[in-house]
Amino acid sequence: MALRCALTLFKHDTEGKEFVERFVKRFQALSYHMRSYLWLDFQQFNDIYQYKTEEYSHTTVNKFNVIPDSIPEWVFDFMPTRGVYFIGNVSPARMDFRWFALGNLLEILSPFATPEQSIAIMDLIESQWEELVGECH
Repeated sequence: MALRCALTLFKHDTEGKEFVERFVKRFQALSYHMRSYLWLDFQQFNDIYQYKTEEYSHTTVNKFNVIPDSIPEWVFDFMPTRGVYFIGNVSPARMDFRWFALGNLLEILSPFATPEQSIAIMDLIESQWEELVGECH
């Protein structure tokens, strides 16, 4: 969102054109990274579970060498077939599968999540309401 705000501050004349172009490139790269590596849906989850490890190449499917055995057991119950979310982090051999409500809700407000992804995040919140929100008395 900070990148979006910065774009509105730039002059859209010849002087600010270079900054606007740099912003657009940075925004596209960040959007690609978010949607490619941090978005977890049921298909992606299934693919991760079947990853081969110890593959090193620019063409490998398991780019971060994630070990399928590192997937916590609770993710299987937490992940409905329709609900999806942005995971916390990807690092070598591990993914941070924890649910970060603030991060996912900010993704809905930001332009990084597509309308379909935003709906899927809200579906996950609705289906896991008791786990995520609990009971209010």
